[in-house]
Amino acid sequence: MGDNTLAEGLATMGFDDDGVPGQKWHIIKDGILNEYGSTRDTAMEIGLNYSRGCNRATYYYDQPINRIPNLYLLPGTKPLTPSELIADTEDGVYIQGRGSFSIDQHRINFQFGGDFFWEIKNGKLFRPLKKVLYKSCNPEFWNSCDAICDERFFRPFGVINCGKGQPSQSARMTHGSAPARFRNIRVGGSQ
Repeated sequence: MGDNTLAEGLATMGFDDDGVPGQKWHIIKDGILNEYGSTRDTAMEIGLNYSRGCNRATYYYDQPINRIPNLYLLPGTKPLTPSELIADTEDGVYIQGRGSFSIDQHRINFQFGGDFFWEIKNGKLFRPLKKVLYKSCNPEFWNSCDAICDERFFRPFGVINCGKGQPSQSARMTHGSAPARFRNIRVGGSQ
């Protein structure tokens, strides 16, 4: 979900630098790419009749650019707790936090860490792990999501240094999710 109206979201604003009101829209809907974040200039290029209000600059003297909105994974619609999600996982790694990250210039391939890791064996947290990384490409990763805990467990998290542009600009934005499970993603250790 793209959402420039999220309560207490770091990218929440009344209007973008084009004067377009903050909005909420489906980026992915029913597993299919639905729409992008857009500005007055980019909306017409991708066949939209109006902007989604994503044109922002870091400072008054910077050229506004198309920035990511508050972006989050909608919670699951069926009741599911993190304990139930773990109990339904035969073998895996439970990753908490965002840790380190690396994303290629095309925003396709990525590598992420976390802040704390548990090995899951036979539906139980078995033992803590150290220095875990997971790697994937965006289509593979998002197509592997098969379970998301319900709205009771949704949490927003934010970054204040989302960097884009030449010359570089940074902006604030919120990511959010309830605990989710992704199948068959490469997980390994770091040095």
